[in-house]
Amino acid sequence: MESRENIGFPEVTLRLPGWVEALVAEENRTYPTVEERMRFAVGLSRLNVRNGTGGPFGAAVFERETGRLLAPGVNLVVGSGCSVFHAEMVAIMVAQKAVGTFDLGGESLPDYELVATTEPCAMCLGATPWSGVRHLVCGARDEDARAVGFDEGVKPEFWVGALEDRGITVERDVLREEAAGVLREYAERGGRDLQLPPGRRPAVILEVALLDVLPGRTGEFEKAFAEASKIIASAPGHLSHELQRCVETPERYVLLVRWETLEDHTECFRGSDAYREWKRLLHHFYAPFPTVQHFEPVG
Repeated sequence: MESRENIGFPEVTLRLPGWVEALVAEENRTYPTVEERMRFAVGLSRLNVRNGTGGPFGAAVFERETGRLLAPGVNLVVGSGCSVFHAEMVAIMVAQKAVGTFDLGGESLPDYELVATTEPCAMCLGATPWSGVRHLVCGARDEDARAVGFDEGVKPEFWVGALEDRGITVERDVLREEAAGVLREYAERGGRDLQLPPGRRPAVILEVALLDVLPGRTGEFEKAFAEASKIIASAPGHLSHELQRCVETPERYVLLVRWETLEDHTECFRGSDAYREWKRLLHHFYAPFPTVQHFEPVG
């Protein structure tokens, strides 16, 4: 009898695209509001299409109370040759690996929520209760996905109630239009994952702003920045941002903002009413006025 180790079944490996890991490389990233969490997921779905790594779906698992990101996920079906690698499934798999258990609802764990850019298909709906998440947040509707040609499978008409009966609350239509817009973009591009030329890396722009705050006003500045943070987080094309304080010079800060394109910052954000409010909150704290530069990946 042939031993099992000689049968030669292939290994199945899940690996997130490199651009995802680069995007969320910073530790302890938090997204306080449900809109910020959904916007992060929508950004994943959009970049997944534009970078040629999968379909127009993104998902992420967060600690519900704190908004800390536990695991991102994107659709990897075509590239992996595996039909189960939907964005929600990928996020759940990565999350369970991160905490070291198949049950995200374990007694010693915080409540986790799954944020998905589109309502779950039949497969992802079935996986949600077994994952252990306690809350599901959806962007686009089932009909938005079907409208551009996706087969969502057969689902119970009252699937929301069925999840809630199992202790999983559901929140729908969060940034629905933004999420559905990625589906339409995918369809308009022919429904194909775009392929990058050899050697080209995904285009994510890093804005670096060196901020010197007036002496004695750092506390006021940090409080104002907490309010302004909500403004930039809601800007189109915004992917992530963080503020860091200099150890050697306490009045000096560096602001790091990741944008999908240069124009998202220099034209869209700076030309918006939101930017005028951003300036009102922050610009009177600076002396001298900040130096701002933009960087892109190399290699």
